[in-house]
Amino acid sequence: MEYVIIGDGTEPPKEVHVRIEPGTQEEVEKPPEEPRVYEPKIPYRNVLSQPKKEKEQAKLKDLVSQLSVRLPFIDACQIIPSLRKYMKAILTSNVSLEEGAMMITKECSAILQNRMPEKLNDPGSFVLSCKIGSTHFHRALCDLGSSVNLMPYSVAKLLGITDFKPTKISLVFADRSVRRPVGVIMDVPIMVGDCYIPADFVVLELEHQPKDPLILGRPFLATAGAIIDVKNGKIDLHLGDIVMNFEVNKSMEKPTVDGQAFWIGELAETREEVLDELLLIDPLELALTKLRMSMDTWKEKLNA
Repeated sequence: MEYVIIGDGTEPPKEVHVRIEPGTQEEVEKPPEEPRVYEPKIPYRNVLSQPKKEKEQAKLKDLVSQLSVRLPFIDACQIIPSLRKYMKAILTSNVSLEEGAMMITKECSAILQNRMPEKLNDPGSFVLSCKIGSTHFHRALCDLGSSVNLMPYSVAKLLGITDFKPTKISLVFADRSVRRPVGVIMDVPIMVGDCYIPADFVVLELEHQPKDPLILGRPFLATAGAIIDVKNGKIDLHLGDIVMNFEVNKSMEKPTVDGQAFWIGELAETREEVLDELLLIDPLELALTKLRMSMDTWKEKLNA
């Protein structure tokens, strides 16, 4: 069974069903179908169209750059996020609109310019003048490396303190030696200036009396609110509203303690002169030296 379409062109074609038996003359031979020819696609089509797009974008950019649009300030801040962020930075003073020079300190300038700091000498020991009871201690050593406040046993006997609280702690010194203390004295009032500062002392028996009998460690310095300026040789004690300033580097200088003056003095030159006189072995030489000095002084007075 095959379908044949018949029409003369004036009316819609009609389908007529014609039955053709195989082997008859009316059988129509179909022409063989031609094979399809493969047409390869163009590779990298985007590469070929890219120059055209670039030309269009350049032309569009040129046209947009010539446009000028007037917008209200509020609309511009809402449309452009970067403008809103910049205006916020200006209003919060994070961005300065003024150009000028800024003065910086000598230390900041050295840090920014990466300069080497000035080499300084040893400022010496940081000591405080304090009083316990009626006994004055002109050289109480401030030691940030000590975890306890240390008092020799001889000083405790001098103060009349014989009742010590037992302790099981051991003291390790810089030479790695270990010593067991005699005991602990609790809540000792130390008078610095006009203020009393409580401190706990560990009592240790020593063979020789040290130059600085009391060692004020980190517990005392923390209680006193101590700020140590090593470069300038200063110790500041902050006790509530009271601030005490100590000048350690300058000999015989009187620091101020809320309007009152006291000082930590070192008579180094006077001590050396006295030692020179005491170390003279020959008494006759000492007498002749004194006589010569007296005669020179007397001649100067006569000549005047």
